Amino acid sequence: MKVVLTRKRFIGATAVLTAAYLILLITWAYVTPAFRSPDAPMHYNSIMRLVNGGGWPDPGTARIDEGVLTVGKEGGLVSAEATGFNQRYFSTVPDGLIQGTGDQFPWIHPLPEDDRAVPEFGDGYTSGIDQMTQHPPVYYGIAAGYLKVLGADHWQWDGQLLALRVLSALMVMWVVPATVYTARKTGLGRRLSLFAGLGIFAIPQLAHVGSSITNDSLYILVGALVLAQSARVLFGNPTKRDVVISGLLLGLGLWTKATFLVFGLVVGLSFVLARAAIPAGRKWLYGVSAGMLGVVVGGLWWVRNLIVYGSLQPSGMKIAQADWGTESPDLRDFLPIAWTDFVESFWGKYGWLEIPLPSWMIPTLTLCAVAMAILGFIAAKGRRTALSALLPFPVLVFAIILGQSWLNYVYTGQVAGMQGRYIFPAISALAVLVAWCFVSLRRQLEPRFAQIAECVYVISVPLIASYGVWWMLQTVYRDNDELLKFSWTTWDRWSIATGATLKLWVGATLGIFAIIMIVGCYLARACKHGDTPPAHVYPTHRDIESLERTGNQPGHVERDAESDEFLKQHAPVPVGAGAVSLGSESHAEGDAHAGGIESDPSIAHGSHEESDVSDAAEQVEQGDQVEQDDQAEEGDQVEHAEESSLDDVRTVDQLRGVAPVRPTDDQPGTANDDQPVVAHDDRTRGAHEPEFENSGIESAGEVPVEQIERAEPQVGQDSTDPASDEPDASFDGASDAQDKPE
Repeated sequence: MKVVLTRKRFIGATAVLTAAYLILLITWAYVTPAFRSPDAPMHYNSIMRLVNGGGWPDPGTARIDEGVLTVGKEGGLVSAEATGFNQRYFSTVPDGLIQGTGDQFPWIHPLPEDDRAVPEFGDGYTSGIDQMTQHPPVYYGIAAGYLKVLGADHWQWDGQLLALRVLSALMVMWVVPATVYTARKTGLGRRLSLFAGLGIFAIPQLAHVGSSITNDSLYILVGALVLAQSARVLFGNPTKRDVVISGLLLGLGLWTKATFLVFGLVVGLSFVLARAAIPAGRKWLYGVSAGMLGVVVGGLWWVRNLIVYGSLQPSGMKIAQADWGTESPDLRDFLPIAWTDFVESFWGKYGWLEIPLPSWMIPTLTLCAVAMAILGFIAAKGRRTALSALLPFPVLVFAIILGQSWLNYVYTGQVAGMQGRYIFPAISALAVLVAWCFVSLRRQLEPRFAQIAECVYVISVPLIASYGVWWMLQTVYRDNDELLKFSWTTWDRWSIATGATLKLWVGATLGIFAIIMIVGCYLARACKHGDTPPAHVYPTHRDIESLERTGNQPGHVERDAESDEFLKQHAPVPVGAGAVSLGSESHAEGDAHAGGIESDPSIAHGSHEESDVSDAAEQVEQGDQVEQDDQAEEGDQVEHAEESSLDDVRTVDQLRGVAPVRPTDDQPGTANDDQPVVAHDDRTRGAHEPEFENSGIESAGEVPVEQIERAEPQVGQDSTDPASDEPDASFDGASDAQDKPE
């Protein structure tokens, strides 16, 4: 049975995915021991300093409060004799990369929950430096206000940590719907857009960082929103409102980290490369205006740094210079270490980069992701230039941190700063690119093999997420005598959530993952084989809706006799249960060469003779069937139709530039449950049939919208929504440049 993923079901599925990711993030918040995430004590110190009115000191001058060190000792991160958060005082974990002087964490006996301290701040400071004042204070101000509203400033430290972790989870959870939205805007169908959102679950490190106390949570959230807005601009009709929204989001992001400056290029390119039919000068004006607004909103902090400190981001820590002696830094030594650190910390390197995922898992995930991204980019025919506008951030940020790490290596002799989390704000773009690979698989593979590939994907992703949680549990709470290699009792003693049960959240995570796997496989099995339509398939009303909704309508043009004659010959009408002719029924029965398209009376009576237009038949028939199955979807289409003016006349070139044809669910030459689809074959082309790709459409003249008709659905035929299953396809053979309106 063919599944119909209507708009309401699509929104509901997106909400379920978002809720599932929130549950996963909260599970991680419970699993991770106190301060066992990158720079957590320093982030906590900066937040509590603001809570207690301590302000925002100059970079390199802020000290770590004694109250924070007390939390580190009671939480088991450092030994009781520690005078700071130097890693030599750290407790170690089984198979961990940090070898401190502390005891093995799983065998430390923690304080009872009731004896944990309520931190007092301002009574004294350690010798450690809080380097977080090198960043803007916006995230820390939000977190401090959040604790004040909750009244958590006088809680025990475990309650404060949990509250701050939940705040991070509430920020990062929105990456999932932002990714789904971005995928939909780039042209993916509803099903594959959900697959893109599911891809976020496949990165355990993102969930680990996203549930920690860190300014990365706001950094990741705003990055995902910028990408979603940029996709809206790229594939929509940019307006002044989009300029304001893009500029404000860019400005907000600039108040998180310096690397967010790279998103200025993404915002600018999204306007310049927008596919809408507006003058190039206006696109440049919009792009520059959005960038300038972002600089005005968020650039003041960085301008201040340049004026006061002479540096865009002054270092918050003092580092010692290495003595290379007779040797010199060598790129051949540096690059392998830097690449390994980056890739491992992208997929999973928990704690203080001390708990990497298994060595076999990292290269496997990397190779799969790279291969899928390449296939996805190839599959996005006609959209590659626009999609490329979403990708500069991960590429340029990697180049920036690589250069900074090399300079640090030359100065200190240590490779530092190569962390994959710095590109997490652009994770949506990478997930969308991976989801596009399924378009390629549906085109190239037999239906059953494409379905198997999608089922493997929707099963593997939740398994990877679950395995990531288990790997952390069996490392920090290890008990080799237990079946799962970790002790629930050990976790309960260390839990930062008084009275909370880890089993409840782990069970909820596994339960919703099971639902996702079952529903995902059902969608993969129920959705048919799809491919982009032939270039001569004429657009239907559904294909023009985006043009009408955005108001991107060319002015009214008087029709001439040539236009009317062309439409009379090619307007799609229902002609039977088996196929649809592009000519009228009378032409199909009478003139075999009407409009230059070879027709046959048998086609009009439902036979399955070979026809060059059978692909167009499926496209036209399916365009209206989803409204028969779902009244809500029908109402949505009627609303769109009411917004449009049926008196507008558009040329075919304009329609091709702004509203590309959506593909059918059935590839030419494959079966459609009850009715066979005739393969496209040049040998069946009539002597007078026009070459639509080169001359037919271009010479057609103006085409009035009111004469673009859709076929009525046939009784007993499966219903589908071509916009909900496969991507909006550009015309075959059209390059990126050709796909844009002039």
